[in-house]
This record gives sequence, structure tokens and C-alpha cells, in this order.
Amino acid sequence: MGRVYLIGAGPGSKDLITVRGLELLREADAVLYDSLLDYALLEEVKPGCELIEAGKRMGSHSMAQDEINRILIDAAEKYICVVRLKGGDPFVFGRGGEEAMALMEAGIDFEVIPGVTSAVSVPMRAGIPVTHRGMSRSFHVITGHTKDDELDYGRYAMLDGTLIFLMGLNRIRKITSDLIAGGMDINTPAAVISDGFTEDEIIVRASLVNIAEETENAEVRAPAIIVVGGTAGMDLRPHTSAKECLIVGTRSFALRMKSALAKEGINSRVALELRPVMTDEGKQQLTESLANVEKYSWITFSSQNAVTMFFEVANEAGFDRRRLANVHFAVIGEATARILRQHGYEPDLMPEEYTGAAMARCLIDALDEITGPLLVIRAETGSTDMFTILDDASIPYEVLELYRLEASHTGCQCSVGNNDLIILASASGVRAFFDTCRPVINNGGMPGFACIGQYTAEQLAEYGAEPLVMAGVHTTVGLAEAIKGYFDRIGER
Repeated sequence: MGRVYLIGAGPGSKDLITVRGLELLREADAVLYDSLLDYALLEEVKPGCELIEAGKRMGSHSMAQDEINRILIDAAEKYICVVRLKGGDPFVFGRGGEEAMALMEAGIDFEVIPGVTSAVSVPMRAGIPVTHRGMSRSFHVITGHTKDDELDYGRYAMLDGTLIFLMGLNRIRKITSDLIAGGMDINTPAAVISDGFTEDEIIVRASLVNIAEETENAEVRAPAIIVVGGTAGMDLRPHTSAKECLIVGTRSFALRMKSALAKEGINSRVALELRPVMTDEGKQQLTESLANVEKYSWITFSSQNAVTMFFEVANEAGFDRRRLANVHFAVIGEATARILRQHGYEPDLMPEEYTGAAMARCLIDALDEITGPLLVIRAETGSTDMFTILDDASIPYEVLELYRLEASHTGCQCSVGNNDLIILASASGVRAFFDTCRPVINNGGMPGFACIGQYTAEQLAEYGAEPLVMAGVHTTVGLAEAIKGYFDRIGER
């Protein structure tokens, strides 16, 4: 019999989970997760972990609570470590108490790991303290989602302090009208915060009598939090520079880049997300290569995506991993090495400089005797510098272009203007950015660019632009440090 961990994932952003929660997530054999959390957290699980979606969102419940309880019990009977990953805190309107009771009745050991609750953190993000000396000495967290349509919210009108309604967006008119009928001043400050701690966050502020209409005009969507009380009129957000970093890249790159920038005190958001898509041709070629894998002396991976897709195809084909016993692995970048380790293999080679050219030079130094060709697994339309160096050294190799990077939507998520610094991580990102955002660029003027490497900068030059920032070290940390230096020089931070 295994153990179940009810873990609070925090509100809307991967980096707000607790250290304990993240450690357990990485150890989990199965994860049952909600919809109201940052799905990037699921990238932290180990290979082979079973992922079970149990999203619960207004109007689209995928599972009844009884079914979730049953799945938790079944998983505990099958696995050693089971994680129930819930948005916010498990015991704050998260039905964690019901799940704990079901586990107790079934005799299953469990532990509750607290999470940062949205009731306090999302208003804070909007600059609203839920308590403030001389204004609010208490706060009250109230559910706006109940089967009792006759509930009179006016009962809360005379409470001293800040009122915080969770899951109440579709009842905001009833909530506000009931509060007014219960005696609350119509001019009481109110606020609605939607999608807190995400790229799509919306904040609406108005008086109690007008907040419902203003929220509807802003087309606010769930999940949203309603705050009523004197502190809802406060805005304690720090002032930020007019300049902003906008990231173009894969989800994994964007997460690492945002984290590196945050450590430098720089705000950022995603302008365009690139999605790795395995091609039919690449999959077929990899299947054929696996059938003859003993002929290769080395397999090189240019990215995390290359590693992940390699093992996806291998597992699907029932590939016997013992056949890799005499194959060496080379990777570009620590992040790629980390993914390879998660699949059970330590890289034999990783160049200090994260480029294909550096990889080629290191391989030449490492190859005392060529026992077979190299298998180079990468994305389409990458740099060819590696192959030029290998050709000059007469090193045999085969190129396997396993996937391509595609824009995951047809338009930019944000406006782009000449006050913005666009972070580009690849040549594919350059092309996707200009193909997708050209109309916005034409209207707003050419923004500034930051490139992670020379090949990306060369692709940018084909569009008539030069980078304002180049990474000294070709990593997200190196690029973040270069961007910080740039902002320091121009006095915009």
C-alpha cells in the first residue's frame, strides 16, 4: 500500500509551489492533478509517472468528487508515492478535506502539504493587502460557488474587514446586490482579479455598485477573485520600468528564462510560445535508426525536446535499452543533460559552450578511434556549423531532424512596440516571431532584440535587425545577466 500526498500547487505560477511539494512531485509514481494550476509543473515528474487529469472548473467538471476519491484509493493500492496536485491550498475550498476523509476511511496513509492560497496571494499580486492597520483588521474568505441559489450574501455585509469571494464570478451581480441590500455602502471599494499570477491576469477596480458591470465590460473570465472592502481601493504594486522583456521560445525555455530574469529583478512575459512537433519523417527515420542502433558510436542531442522525443519513440517501439550499452551520449546544455539523466543516462560529453560548433570540437577531441558514425538528433533548420567542422575532420555522421518548432497560436499574446526587448532563443523563434507579429511590429515600430547565440543573431539579420543584447554565455542565466547589464547601462531598471 502506498502513501498519498495532498499537495497545494499555489496560485497560477509554477514557482509558487513549496519546496516540499516540488520534491514529492518529482518522486511521484502517479499524479492526479487539477486544471487550476500551472501545467509546467507536470514537466517536473520523473519518466514513467502516470498523469491523471481531474480538472474541476466551473461548467466543465471532468470528474465527480467521488470518482476522484476512488482513483486516489486505487492509485495508492498500485503505487508507492501518489500525489494529488491541487491549485492553491488543499484545504481552502479545494475539497482536500473530503479527499483526506476518504483516504482515512480506506485506511490509506496520507500527508497534506500546504500551498499558497489564492485568497490572499492573488489580491496581494494586484497590490491589495487583505489586512491593513486602521482599515481592515480581519479578512473573510467566502465561497461564491454553492448549490444553494437562495443564499443571501447580505449576511456578510456587516462583517468588519475585507471580504474575499472565491469562485463567485458568475454570481457577482447577486453578491454585490445582496451586500448593498444588507447595508453595505454602495461606494465601498471592490476589485476583481482574473487569472492571477499568469500572463493573462486582468484587474478590474470599481465601487461596489459598479463592479459587476465593469467586470462584464472587461469580459473577465474564471478563475477570478472578488475583493470587497477598503483595502480593495489600494494599489501597492511596485512601479516598473516602461521597458519589458518579451520571450519567444518553447515552454521549457520560457520558464527557465523567466526564472533567470526574475533573479535579476527583471519582469518578463511570453510573447510567442513555440511548440515542438515531431515530424512523421523524423519519427520514421528514428525508428529505422533504432533498429540498427549498434552501428552508432555516439548519439548527440541538441535539446531537451530531442531527448524526450527519442525515448518516446523508443518506448513506443518496445526498444530494448540494453542495446544502448556501447553507445555514448553527447548533449548541448545542462537542461538537456538533466532530461537525459531523468531517463537513466549520464551524458558522456557536454561542451562548456552550448553550441553545435563547440559540440563538434569536443567530439573530435573525444574520438580516439571511430567505431561507427555519429547520430545527430536535432530540430529542423538548425545551425550547420557542427557539420562543417565534422566534415573538415572527416568524422562520419548521420543527421536526424526529428522535430520542428511551430507557433502554438496565430497571433501575438501581447502588443509589441519599440519600447520592448524581445528575447530570442533560436533561429526558428526569429522566423516565427516575424511571421506572426509582423503586423504588430509595423504598427508599433521595430522593438529591440536579445539573442542567446550567434546563429540566432544571424537569422535576425536576415530580417534587417541587430540584437541589442547578446549572451556572453549561451544559457538563460548568461542571457539574463547580459540583459541586466544592458538595462543598467541605459538606466531603465
